[in-house]
Amino acid sequence: MGSCIKGLESGESHIPYRDSKLTRILKDDLSGKAHNIMIACVGRNFSQAEETVNTLQYASKAAKIKV
Repeated sequence: MGSCIKGLESGESHIPYRDSKLTRILKDDLSGKAHNIMIACVGRNFSQAEETVNTLQYASKAAKIKV
């Protein structure tokens, strides 16, 4: 899914939708044929800090997609 988001964010001509089962399912949604909402679940405990940072980075990249 990360390579698909990266491709959409950078405007590449080939988007690797087939790299993930999730992107195959969401291909029409990710290509601009639908409105999407992303919910990022984050934790406030220090033990969850690394996962929270990764989630926020992923959500930030997804938010930059323009189709």
